[in-house]
Amino acid sequence: MIRTRRAACLPPPAHPIFRWSSLVFTEQAKRVGVDIRVRKVDFSVFNGKSRPDWALSTGGTLGTPWLATALHIDAPTAVNNKTHFRDPEFSSLFQRAMGEPDLERRSALVHQAQRIQFDRGGLLIWGFTDVLDGAAARVGGIKPERSHFPTWRFDRMWVKA
Repeated sequence: MIRTRRAACLPPPAHPIFRWSSLVFTEQAKRVGVDIRVRKVDFSVFNGKSRPDWALSTGGTLGTPWLATALHIDAPTAVNNKTHFRDPEFSSLFQRAMGEPDLERRSALVHQAQRIQFDRGGLLIWGFTDVLDGAAARVGGIKPERSHFPTWRFDRMWVKA
């Protein structure tokens, strides 16, 4: 059994969903032999100078498209690469996807990069949050967007006067 010290830290004033999700995560880890201890801390500790040094920490990019998320978390130029993930094939696919204007070709590159991220990356992605978008009745041109990029295609939207 792998033992992890002070693995996850959560700020207590946060929404209860964070507490519940930490319990789900620790139960999932326990099933595969990983012992995680959750320690509640206040916001000043949670966001303090030692945050980058924790064995595990919460994080998320609610509703952020994958390319934008990867750009900040584990792309070749990521500023918040906590896992120190470096993979030449992933980096090449990511850079090509960033420069690809064709949606179908870009999606194929993104899917290949996501597979590498899943197979060889350092992130523990234990769950996803549902995101529900809405618009006023006077906004038209809205269609589902499944490209992993913007939630909306603003270039096709219009507002009724």
